[in-house]
Amino acid sequence: MRQLAREMGGLALALEQAGTYVAKNGLSFSEYRQRWESRKAEVLAWYDKRLMNYSSSVAVTWQTTIEELSQSERKLLNILAWFAPEPIPLSLLEGNIVHGADARDALAGLASWSLARWMADREAVTIHRLVQEITRQRLPDSRERNAPKSVVAVWKFAVQWLIGKITRLRLLNSEKDKALDSAIALSSRAADFATQEQPSRAARRRFA
Repeated sequence: MRQLAREMGGLALALEQAGTYVAKNGLSFSEYRQRWESRKAEVLAWYDKRLMNYSSSVAVTWQTTIEELSQSERKLLNILAWFAPEPIPLSLLEGNIVHGADARDALAGLASWSLARWMADREAVTIHRLVQEITRQRLPDSRERNAPKSVVAVWKFAVQWLIGKITRLRLLNSEKDKALDSAIALSSRAADFATQEQPSRAARRRFA
């Protein structure tokens, strides 16, 4: 354990994820170290300490853990990597499906791997900023000229959350209800617009 801790630079984030990996897979620390070492060459092929704000040990630990995630957990992590490093309310995930799974179930999976952390009231989670940074940098589409698909997904999540909030805040006054209905309709169109690969000219005019 001490040798592994030294190789990880004593970083709490890396050690926490290593401990979680060991516990979930029923490994000894020497067995984990063998797996960790086997990912080193792959990570060092893309890791550049001049450009990255985290150590290679954190990157290797991330790589070792990420390979254990389900498709829905990976997809959700790719989305949450674009949020600000602040508590993310669980209400934002309500009703969202990620790669065929409920977003909250996928989130529970990320938390079980120490890639997300519940707040004390369990009404929000946080993603460590270094986990977010590595995840963003390793996204295949993050180097494309267009905005990454994950960013579009973030916006869609936010719009759907806004629709839910507006609906819950609906007032009795009919005129105000009409205004809320218009806001909901606009938000729904915005969500549809966000998911279009190539929005039509009419759609672009509507949201220009």
